[in-house]
Amino acid sequence: MEFCELNVSAFERRVFVKEKPPGKPTLVNFAPLLFYSSVCKWNVTGREEFEEVPFIKALFSENLQAEKKGRPTTASTKIKKQANDLVNTLMKCTPHYIRCIKPNETKKSRDWEESRVKHQVEYLGLKENIRVRRAGYAYRRVFKKFLERYAILTKETWPSWRGEDKKGVLHLLHSVNMESDQYQLGKTKVFIKAPESLFLLEEMRERKYDGYARSIQKAWRKYVARKKYVQMREQASDLFLNKKERRRNSINRNFIGDYIGMEERPEIRQFVGKREKIDFADTVTKYDRRSKGVKRDLILTPKSVYLIGREKMKQGPEKGMLREVLKRKIDVERILSVSLR
Repeated sequence: MEFCELNVSAFERRVFVKEKPPGKPTLVNFAPLLFYSSVCKWNVTGREEFEEVPFIKALFSENLQAEKKGRPTTASTKIKKQANDLVNTLMKCTPHYIRCIKPNETKKSRDWEESRVKHQVEYLGLKENIRVRRAGYAYRRVFKKFLERYAILTKETWPSWRGEDKKGVLHLLHSVNMESDQYQLGKTKVFIKAPESLFLLEEMRERKYDGYARSIQKAWRKYVARKKYVQMREQASDLFLNKKERRRNSINRNFIGDYIGMEERPEIRQFVGKREKIDFADTVTKYDRRSKGVKRDLILTPKSVYLIGREKMKQGPEKGMLREVLKRKIDVERILSVSLR
């Protein structure tokens, strides 16, 4: 009588099944697993060889000489592993401890019990923590974040510093005239000792933002005022349109500025700078002491006022011909007042 040896690597046991005549199924009860000998075939030595059945392959490993599997994890092992992972995660962070103070027992807003708060502050050790912190360098910040916050203080650091972060931080500290014993520079961080020094930086930063905000407000108000002025002028023009007895068409006439065509008259343009903007240009009449009128070209630019006249050439090939001559040039800064007579 022959036997079949069945190796189960998962349990490290040997099950012996008595062989019966072929064709008759033999029931094997191993734990909760039931299978029939019809899915197996037996060799001469009595060891079974599984056919290509996916279910059987999933139950038993092909490598019967595999290493023993470890014990299943228990609840205490899982808790220990999770605690270790949590500690490793915390060690990679920069913790900031927050003390929560309970102001009252009524759980209402704006209810403050001063004695209760003092008691909590005293027994939580907040005074000692502040005292120890102030004894050293209370404020510490990475160079890059320090530059991003206070870059607005100087033109060299705004909008971005070009160079090493450490040199940029040193430039900012020198720009606010901070004393050298009030700060220290490490490899990656800046350390500031007294809170007053930090308050100085914050105050200057607020002043810069306030100045820029006022400039934006000023520009916006100027734009709104000009827009309103244009609307009022148009309303006034519509109000007096066709109602004037003299110069009826002067109301809706646009201001051109250049009424003599400077672009087409290079002989006059030569007296004005190349990049100088012409605000007004027209032909006027100048009266001398004898009340004799003489034509002059009046040109107004943001810098100067030009009076251009004409004279006859007394010699040369152009003798007897009129030619433009700069009669007078007055700087706008020297003009104190303008009056009409």
